[in-house]
Amino acid sequence: RANEPGIGQGPNETGQIRGMTWSQAKQLWYVSTGDGLFKATPDGGAEFVGQPEDDPDTEANESSGLKGIALYKDPETNSQRYLVGMKRDFAIWDISTETGQLSNRVAVTLFDENGTQVGPDDSDGILALAQDPATGTLYGLDRHPDAEFFGRHLFTLDPETGIGTVIGQIEVPDGDTAMASLQFTGWLVGDINGDGDRKSTRLNSSHTDISRMPSSA
Repeated sequence: RANEPGIGQGPNETGQIRGMTWSQAKQLWYVSTGDGLFKATPDGGAEFVGQPEDDPDTEANESSGLKGIALYKDPETNSQRYLVGMKRDFAIWDISTETGQLSNRVAVTLFDENGTQVGPDDSDGILALAQDPATGTLYGLDRHPDAEFFGRHLFTLDPETGIGTVIGQIEVPDGDTAMASLQFTGWLVGDINGDGDRKSTRLNSSHTDISRMPSSA
């Protein structure tokens, strides 16, 4: 509620939430926001971690450019790290959950099924990340102006090389605006903004057909 008129924002209170990922070890969420990185607990507690110093957005405005966040577990070594995308940087970064600072930038380049490059020339940010716990595959969403302002590519991504393969362009249902996040809940699920609320939507991870999830999902 910190963004509502007349309501101030406390030191551990955030405005717009852009991404969340669960830490089984810590039993809490790490939350990427317009104010930086936060920790959030199931009982409603929140704690500010930090705002990245190497944030491309802070030079242009006061808000953070952090977007999607995911705990990535390497399928071969079982090592794990937290990855984030940025609103105005076509790359993924490691993010420290102790300080909120960024490191190890990997530029992302997207190709279609024919091997033709489709990004980053026509894209301007990595908006969401999610890893399939069954296969280890990392998925992402970008925003590409060639498909109007709210156009999205769904793609798979190698976090070591930054090479991504586009699955397709996401077309949202009439009356909705854009897909904003990804998460695995047994299926690959995306959140769509529209009509003043959010709707959970099931995605086929081999193509971009989408179907509305039940309201209880």
